[in-house]
Parts: sequence; C-alpha cells; structure tokens
Amino acid sequence: MTIFLIPGYLDSGGYFWWKEGKRLVHRAQVDKVTIEGRTYHLAQPAEKKDLARAIDTHLRYATSVAEREAFLATVRKALDVPSHVTSEEEAMQPLSWAEVHEMEESGRVSFGAHTMHHHILAYLTDPQEVQQEVGQCREVLELQLGHPVRSFAYPVGQLQHVGAAAEAVRQAGYHWACSTRYGFNTPRSDPYFLQRIEVNVSHHWLVLAAEAAGLWGFFSRLRWHPIIRKHLNN
Repeated sequence: MTIFLIPGYLDSGGYFWWKEGKRLVHRAQVDKVTIEGRTYHLAQPAEKKDLARAIDTHLRYATSVAEREAFLATVRKALDVPSHVTSEEEAMQPLSWAEVHEMEESGRVSFGAHTMHHHILAYLTDPQEVQQEVGQCREVLELQLGHPVRSFAYPVGQLQHVGAAAEAVRQAGYHWACSTRYGFNTPRSDPYFLQRIEVNVSHHWLVLAAEAAGLWGFFSRLRWHPIIRKHLNN
C-alpha cells in the first residue's frame, strides 16, 4: 500500500489542522471566548459545536500556511488550551520518521507526497507557495527515504481544491497524482488527476476486489432482485 506523507507534520509532531477545531474546543479552559467578532458560551453544546465549525472553516479557507498557523496560535491562546498531551491526543499525532523508515524496510509499504503542510492548494493565493508546498515536499521525502518519490496526492483532492496546482506537480517532477474524485482510470486518464475508489478498512477483501474491478455496483444491485431478496430474508 502507499501512504502519502506530510513532512511538515512529521517534523513538528503537531496535530492535523482538520482535527483542531474539535480538539481545541474540547480542551478549552475558558467558559466563553470571542473569536472573529463572535462570542461563544462554551457551557452550551450548540455553541461549542458552532465554534469548532468556525475554526475549521477559517483553517480550511486560509490563503497561506502562515495565516493558518497564526490563527491557530490565536485560538489556542484564547481558549487557554493546556500544553500537556492526553493519551487520546497521542493517537491523533502523525507518524514519526522512525515509523516511516520501519514501514518502508518491511517492503509492504511505499510512500508518496502530500504537500509540506497539507494546505488546500487552490486556496493559496501565492503561486510560489503552491510550488514550494509541492516541490519541497518531494525534496524532503527523497532526502529522508533515500530514493526518488514519484507519486503525489492532493489535499482534500476534488477539482475545486486542486486549481492550477496540477501544473506545479508536473513541474516538480512527479510522474502522477491522485485526486479524491471517484472513478476508474484508463490509459487516456490525466496522470496528474487520477481518480480513486473509496473503501472502508472494515470491508471484506472480496468487496474491495469487486470495487477495484468495477463490479461492486452490479453485485450491490443484485440485492434487490426478488429471488435474491427472498434468500437473504430467509
């Protein structure tokens, strides 16, 4: 299997930004807080949920990595979030380089690139920052792994999240890149916007095989055939 890595998180050991809204609100040590002009009363579950959503929205649409990190620092301070790490938070932290090397040595796992800081590339306003997120990621991974890194996956990965970044990926020397758009690839597919199928780790391997072969839709529709439904109900 292939895991797409975010070197900035491996180096810092920080928490993934797309989980920070819920985490920071959960660990808040204040009863109320004002963020971006709105005051939230954290004793009320609905307002806690609203705050978590507002944090996530700001982080998602940030126009630079620096802006995103500055906003996070402001929120952490405003919520007086403790610095000590809970056991639950340890499970949320990214891989270490030691774990990456161990998995690669097993021969069962390969690694691709996923930008330096997992920013949604289409929302970055500086084209140079897009190139840096894409190109530097490859440089760091190749230095750490000791071999070429040819594959890339776009953060979030729908067409509206990629924008013009596909050209930056090509210029950085990657051979192909994955989107999160559902579908199957053919020799005519754009190598810098490959489609994928989505599966769950709880799925039986036969379900995965049927999905990969494009047959699962056919099998799933068979459930509604009167004869087969009769046997299933029995």
